Amino acid sequence: MREEHDDRDFTETLAAAGSDSPGDSEIVAILNDALAEALGGLSSRASVILRLVHIHDVEQQRLAVMLNCHAATISRELAQTQDGIRKQVMWGLKILDPYLDITWDDCISLLEERPGLISEAL
Repeated sequence: MREEHDDRDFTETLAAAGSDSPGDSEIVAILNDALAEALGGLSSRASVILRLVHIHDVEQQRLAVMLNCHAATISRELAQTQDGIRKQVMWGLKILDPYLDITWDDCISLLEERPGLISEAL
């Protein structure tokens, strides 16, 4: 159940989760939904590039050789994909909980604490 306070912020939301385990908190569930939506909307190529570079640590230069393109193309596609994910996640968070005051840095911090969220969403 969401509290209906216009002035609540990210830290208050986490504090309100109190005794809940971090994986069960409302904020993590909302972030997970927004992230799954954003990653689910990726093109196949963008999804593969993102996985290979960030999960499997394939170098962009090597990926460019495999895909028969220039490394700058991979870098540009990766940057555009990451920016698109950021925008879609932030938009999705506002749709799912318009009272939630969260920044992209807050999202990154949560994802760093829970790396399984990304792999589940991909």
